Amino acid sequence: MFPKPKPLLVPNTYAYESEPMVKATGFREYDARWLFGKEINLMGVQALGMGLGALIAELGQKQEIVTGHDFRGYSASIKYALMTGLMAAGCKVHDIGLAVTPMAYFAQFDLDVPCVAMVTASHNDNGWTGVKMGANKPLTFGPDEMTRLKEIVLNAEFNNKAGGSYHFHENYPARYIADLTKRPKLKRKLKVVVACGNGTAGAFAPQVMEAIGCEVIPLDTELDHTFPKYNPNPEDMEMLHAIRDAVLEHKADVGLGFDGDGDRCGVVDNTGEEIFADKVGVMLARDMSAVHKNAEFVVDVKSTGLFITDPVLQQQNAKTTYWKTGHSYMKRRTHELNALAGFEKSGHFFFNAPVGRGYDDGLVSAIAICEMMDRAPGKTMADLKDALPKTWSSPTMSPHCDDETKYGVVDAVVKHFEAAQKKGDNVAGQPIRDLVTVNGVRVTCEDGSWGLVRASSNKPELVVVVESPVSKQRMHDMFDAINLVLKSHPEVGAYRQRRDRLDLLHRKARRDVLQRHRADQFLVKHVIALHVRHHDAEHVIDIAGHPVEFHHLRHGADGVGEFLQPRVGMIAALDRDKHRNPEADLVLIDECNPAQDHSVSLETLDALPARRRGEPDAIADLGNRKRRVFLQDRQDLAVDRIKTAGRFGGLVGDI
Repeated sequence: MFPKPKPLLVPNTYAYESEPMVKATGFREYDARWLFGKEINLMGVQALGMGLGALIAELGQKQEIVTGHDFRGYSASIKYALMTGLMAAGCKVHDIGLAVTPMAYFAQFDLDVPCVAMVTASHNDNGWTGVKMGANKPLTFGPDEMTRLKEIVLNAEFNNKAGGSYHFHENYPARYIADLTKRPKLKRKLKVVVACGNGTAGAFAPQVMEAIGCEVIPLDTELDHTFPKYNPNPEDMEMLHAIRDAVLEHKADVGLGFDGDGDRCGVVDNTGEEIFADKVGVMLARDMSAVHKNAEFVVDVKSTGLFITDPVLQQQNAKTTYWKTGHSYMKRRTHELNALAGFEKSGHFFFNAPVGRGYDDGLVSAIAICEMMDRAPGKTMADLKDALPKTWSSPTMSPHCDDETKYGVVDAVVKHFEAAQKKGDNVAGQPIRDLVTVNGVRVTCEDGSWGLVRASSNKPELVVVVESPVSKQRMHDMFDAINLVLKSHPEVGAYRQRRDRLDLLHRKARRDVLQRHRADQFLVKHVIALHVRHHDAEHVIDIAGHPVEFHHLRHGADGVGEFLQPRVGMIAALDRDKHRNPEADLVLIDECNPAQDHSVSLETLDALPARRRGEPDAIADLGNRKRRVFLQDRQDLAVDRIKTAGRFGGLVGDI
């Protein structure tokens, strides 16, 4: 009789080595994730395998399963523990060894095996482990299957039996690579940076891209499960900046970055600019719908409205359905509608025939991007991006809301906007054109501006996104309208700071700038008072009665980032002519909360020569010690003796 799993056991004890530990929170909506050693032990993984085997039989599926593991120091041992549980439950296990997640999905088709259990923590930091599971190719588990699996495992409802077996498939990656590359080579010679963050994809991605005809610039493709430079995550700024630097250094046509388990692909264009995944999806939809008439696409509710409003997609009779965020939901809906492709803003793309088999594969996405460029001779990746209609969109914003209350809050917000639509009320000054309520509520106004509120699938937070195809102001109007509704619910707390888009003056880029550029010193010239109103994507500041737009910080060679987020201390150099205040050389922005106003004063400082004009292009923390801030004109700004009336939060420290 196998013991019932415990939620917590103390390491280095007899109980820890003799009983299974499985923390209930590791069972997520569509996969499983735990901190290995703290939330699950090897016997707990064995219990998971027995529970999965029991669920497969309960679902009426043949007990035959593909398994593989990602490149982490502990993943192989976790896979072996999982396999012992699966075999104890009577399953025939097909082990493909070290693999990216889509290789395991491919093996289901290639080996004609119905089920999959891939050991991976995806892009999570070291210390995490997890399993992505499915019992009906190409689909993976959703909430119903995960809830039942949780019940079986935690209650030890195992149904172990004889008959389990094990089969190892030697050199299986060769079959996967051969399948990806059995296509005509690209006519256009593309120079491509292939970045893998020392993760699993490094063993396979360079070979695949070379085989389709690319000149490959490998970046951090050596396998190293300590991830010495940055976490392999194409949404992480450190990885994107490394790709940017390599693209500019080698004059590459495009940079492609793969996450830890290879099911997502991030894109940097030939100018070094990141292209967000939903915009990449629009570009691919344009290309694919030109080849495949009356194409249908599925996109998640966080994605840009261009899938509906883009004139090229309209002209090509492309149809788009918005659906629930989450790779399992998106995969299932793309399969159900037999859509040509599904695009999720996180970077999970799902291609059905003739491009793919319906599952998310970062290498299939990379090939589709290269083939899109191949069909656009004479145009750069930046040209294709710039051809899209302009939109003003926020980053993903995340106000705190406890897990116990977040779904109730979202239900109330949905009812609010449904009632507003029924009564004909305006939102952000305009009638409601459309409501999508499959995953929270996405409210679209008459001019195409929209806002989304949904509950986070795996954190005690809400998710808020706004976008306008008209103007920045309309984007702000939508945020104000959404935020006003959220503020009526006391359960909704402060917006979480996205440090991954802010902590950008660290490491090599910062040092390189100091080496390359001469330091000219200036000080603030005069006392100014400022009033800060925060919209998350931008700040609007009133200085001497004049409104000032604090522009998005761009991704430049100096490492300065794109978004300004809540609760960040920063300093901005302003163009005095543009901002109509000849006394203001610098503006200090205090820590701020999007729901509140803050006032700050600067102490009078002695004047040094006035700085050259330039757009705001600087962030730094300030105290009583000297700091430097990079300016757009590539001079350095040395600042000393600044004090604030309010509390000031540090960001980057000494340079």
